[in-house]
Amino acid sequence: MTHRTLPMLLALMMVLALLAAACQQERQPVRIGVKDFTEQEIIAQMASALTQNKGMGKAQIVPCQDTYQCQHMLRTGRIDLMTEYTGTGLLYLGQPVNPQDASLEHVRKLYQPLELNWMGALGFDNGYLLLVTPQRAASLGLKTIEDLEKLPEGVRVACPSTYLKRPSDGLGPLVERHGLRLRGQPIALDTIEERIDALLDGRADAIVVYGTDGAISDLDLVALKDSLGFFPPYQAAFVMHAKAAQKHPELAQTLQALEGRLDAATMRQLNHQAEAQGAAPKDVAAGFLGTSGLIDQDSAPTTTRSELTIAADAIQTNGPLGPKALRAVRRAFPGRPVAFQTQPNPLDTVIQGKARLALVGAEHFFTDQGRQNKAQAAAVVGSSLIHVLHRAGARPANPLEGKIGTLDANGQAPRVLRPLLGDNAPTLKAKTTPALLDALKSSSIDTALIALPASDPALTKAMADGALELGALEGWMTPQRAIAHPFLRPRRIPANTYTNQPQAIETLGSQVVLAAPAYLPEATPSGGPASALLTTGTPLTDAEIQALAKATGVPTAPDSALPSAWSRRAPEPPQDTADSTVKKVLSTALNILAIAFLALLAALALAPAPKDTTPQPPAKA
Repeated sequence: MTHRTLPMLLALMMVLALLAAACQQERQPVRIGVKDFTEQEIIAQMASALTQNKGMGKAQIVPCQDTYQCQHMLRTGRIDLMTEYTGTGLLYLGQPVNPQDASLEHVRKLYQPLELNWMGALGFDNGYLLLVTPQRAASLGLKTIEDLEKLPEGVRVACPSTYLKRPSDGLGPLVERHGLRLRGQPIALDTIEERIDALLDGRADAIVVYGTDGAISDLDLVALKDSLGFFPPYQAAFVMHAKAAQKHPELAQTLQALEGRLDAATMRQLNHQAEAQGAAPKDVAAGFLGTSGLIDQDSAPTTTRSELTIAADAIQTNGPLGPKALRAVRRAFPGRPVAFQTQPNPLDTVIQGKARLALVGAEHFFTDQGRQNKAQAAAVVGSSLIHVLHRAGARPANPLEGKIGTLDANGQAPRVLRPLLGDNAPTLKAKTTPALLDALKSSSIDTALIALPASDPALTKAMADGALELGALEGWMTPQRAIAHPFLRPRRIPANTYTNQPQAIETLGSQVVLAAPAYLPEATPSGGPASALLTTGTPLTDAEIQALAKATGVPTAPDSALPSAWSRRAPEPPQDTADSTVKKVLSTALNILAIAFLALLAALALAPAPKDTTPQPPAKA
């Protein structure tokens, strides 16, 4: 090689290296930062699918945990874009967060010197909401946040622990702005599921959630209006680094397809698909883009997930125990889509294998021929109480005579009420609770019999004006009737459950349970219509029953009159009994003795051999 060719080769190698670097830069994928929650992942997958659909290649989704880490990576060029919220963007820059300054235009101006460009709003606000139960909203007339002042002893609030520390829009400023009185210390619960449980269980009067939390999409909870405009907007938008726009000139125009497409209800439902129904965020994103016409439908996911169905009649599906059962089943079977299937005979639907579970009252296990044993109670969800209602000041001598109205359960009175009605058909069978109680108020009937959980929202609202009163069912349950109708048990409606009800009301009720096919090693004739059905449903395993019992939050065993796996084998035996303590102590002592014995053997094995003191013969010369 001559002295002239060497510089030429070096120059050629440098040119090739520069070309390779340029090609590598050209092929570099769009890098999308994602905070650690489902909504961010779904939107990032949408952006990735759009860039790939435009021939820009598959984007790289980069987890960056929280706001600080994501924004730091964006400013330093380690990611190209992220989804951010206007209120959060202000807080990151140390700016006051208030409704006037949290507009997208204001935030965009503040970020321009940082070479970070806020694109157009995606269409939803992920700000805070205060939720209450429909029962509490109906009984106290709660519509706005300041209406919480109507709670006589103050309001119990459950919120994320981080919400307690927010200086501008946190709990402290919220209480001061709306003039609320707190009852006790706030309940800090970081997961939305824990907060909803606290609300439904009565441990909290109101909970703080994000507006697009998927867990609230199918629950009948009431969002209180922020009439004073306290909460600043948290509009979602893509934020892109200026250098990313130079590297990918078509990126901004590609992402504009999502602007204004995602309102709060849509985003909440998409989150719900991923969080509650177990769908992968990538599939959720592709499904939305496909149905919206933003990508080819062929790109949408074609895989199907096995849906777990809960059979129930319309009264249970639409009642307050329906959402509770739905949430419990989703916890017990994580990652499975769960949905109600409204059926006139839900227990038969489960026996035939057409539904995995049934939400039914204990009365569904009994026919005129006796108890049916092809299904079993797996977990208790709650109780249904019989409400005897009449017009205020017009209590009939015998509430079970005269013109009686009930709700319509498949064209007839609900099964739990039939023992009380006997051979008397109800005068009126209404489709809804408000329709039935309107008929009572208008004197079309003398008594309304309703079997619903205490504090049912529709019942609470209808009784709020004081025009109706509760009657008692004292003395009805005789030993003979208890034998004939074993699903009915004496119950009380607690005092002050409804307006103008200062004392507890004696009544009857039945358990409401999640039921599944029973273990039937041999054919067991049970009589009744269900006895002719072929049992094809698969029984729950002991582990699944344990998971359901834990998920419902009701540790009570199913009623002893019901067929139940709890009688075959207790799902969750107590572990803190005296016998268990003694066994633990004995087990520990035996382990210590075993270790000591092994140590002794080891010591003997490692000890030096003893010297031989036997006299030896003299050595030969």
